Amino acid sequence: MLKMPKMNSNELTFFKQTANCLRSAILGIFGIFGNLGISFRVGNLAHFRHFRHFFSRHFPQSGLAYVAILVLLAIMSTLAMAFLFKAGTLTKATANRLSGMQADYLAEAAADHALWRLLNDPGSLADPTVYYMHDLGGGRYGYKVRVHTNTTFAAVATVGVVGDNVVHQSYVMYIKSGPQQMITGAYMGDGTDNRPITNVGFQPDVVIIKAADYGTEGIIRTATMSGESAKPMVGSVGILSNLIQSLDATGFTVGNGWRVNKGGTIYYWAAFRAVAGEMKVGTYTGDGAGGRVISGLGGFQPELIIVLSEENHEVMHRSNYSDLSFNFGNGQGQGNCLTTPVPFDGFRLGSDDRVNKNGVIYHYVCWPNIAGQQQFGGHGGDGQDNRNVTGLGFKPEYVIVRAVSAGRFMIHRTASIDKNADESMYFSSKVNTTNHIQLLLDDGYQLGKDDEVNKLNISYESLAWARK
Repeated sequence: MLKMPKMNSNELTFFKQTANCLRSAILGIFGIFGNLGISFRVGNLAHFRHFRHFFSRHFPQSGLAYVAILVLLAIMSTLAMAFLFKAGTLTKATANRLSGMQADYLAEAAADHALWRLLNDPGSLADPTVYYMHDLGGGRYGYKVRVHTNTTFAAVATVGVVGDNVVHQSYVMYIKSGPQQMITGAYMGDGTDNRPITNVGFQPDVVIIKAADYGTEGIIRTATMSGESAKPMVGSVGILSNLIQSLDATGFTVGNGWRVNKGGTIYYWAAFRAVAGEMKVGTYTGDGAGGRVISGLGGFQPELIIVLSEENHEVMHRSNYSDLSFNFGNGQGQGNCLTTPVPFDGFRLGSDDRVNKNGVIYHYVCWPNIAGQQQFGGHGGDGQDNRNVTGLGFKPEYVIVRAVSAGRFMIHRTASIDKNADESMYFSSKVNTTNHIQLLLDDGYQLGKDDEVNKLNISYESLAWARK
């Protein structure tokens, strides 16, 4: 039998203090286990004393008894540390699994964002080789898109990143769109006759054209006009030819008239397609009688009405923002043109020659308000520069602003104008200007402080369309 040397008092004191320290450490570990919901009944002080007495009876030498206790405590400490290491490893694995799930979710969310941009802002996805990344603080996601054409699908690659977890996914999106209804664009005049403008993408029922840097009126044509008929939008001018010659399957054709195709001049255009319940074009013959109702719009309440005569009369319009009718220049409001109350599915005429001269043919365009697509309302001026007017509910493709008072010109801006340029157009014979409709925003537009769009205490109608 192995006999250990008897310890002196100093050695015995040292071992007792060491055992007590280890006992305190183990009891602390047992306390941690208890907080984790794990019960170790041998971890209390009474059981520790039981072990100490057990070893004292079987090993008379007090030094050996404490050594045995130390060995037991060392074994228990090793087991405890192994458990804690295992628990820590499992915790880390759980955290990694959670981060991986979050990265996977972000990759899926990236596909939804890419789809939204394909439908609402396809021009922003210019480079199919670049990931468009978005940082959310705790993670990032991105997408790159090969934009679809009429004969191909949209291919979308996405990535989601959380910590060290990176998830890649890929999608093929089939986008079935309905008939396009409204779009704007631009072209450079070249002076050639019978020139087709084919990048509209549908056969329009209304086209408006305005030169940017040449002093001429805006020009309008509707599908109800025959031959090469089109009309200047400002002034008492009748139907003219050699302007918008025809409305075609994928756009329109212009002549070589200087109002629409002067060499070296930039022209901006807006094209609209009539869809039942959303826009109506039509024609009627005037009878000179006040209170006449033109009905059959297709089941909607018109909020914007434009009427143009085939003779030498101004083009007139009225929106729901005013009881008066206005021309597209700077004239005062008229109370005997497009009158109130406006009936459902129609509009009411006064006896003014501009809208109802006996025997004269008139063409009209009507729109209702449609959430997310077109809104015809107004705002009050405050005279402040860089003023954001929001709340349209869509990113506008085309905006028109006019004071509901005389002496201020009607202003418009298309999305085809450089999005960062402070540039607006008149309908009158003026070149483009600044400090009016300065920008088109995601939910509205920004105004300068010019009196024609934002004079303090003046009311302005605003007419806005989304690209659709």
